Amino acid sequence: MSDSHQELVVIRTFADGISAAIAQAALEANDVPALVVGDDAGGVHPALTFAHGVRLAVRHVDAVRALHVLDHGSSASDTDTDVDADDVSGPPAA
Repeated sequence: MSDSHQELVVIRTFADGISAAIAQAALEANDVPALVVGDDAGGVHPALTFAHGVRLAVRHVDAVRALHVLDHGSSASDTDTDVDADDVSGPPAA
């Protein structure tokens, strides 16, 4: 698999970490590895979450399936989805 397929893309931004963790759990229950990316300075500055949100990232190759799981509640085959790959953004900001 090429490196571009391993690259992480942000598929959603949430207002709080709990919502992001619930979405992450839904993805992982459907065999889609996901990463919650947020910056609150290790809990010292929780207001940073409000300013930037909490991002949910997946591998580029999993992005369409991940969006389908979040939007429709279950995994679908590559041919059974109406989500376009252009709906995802680039890699999460550091």
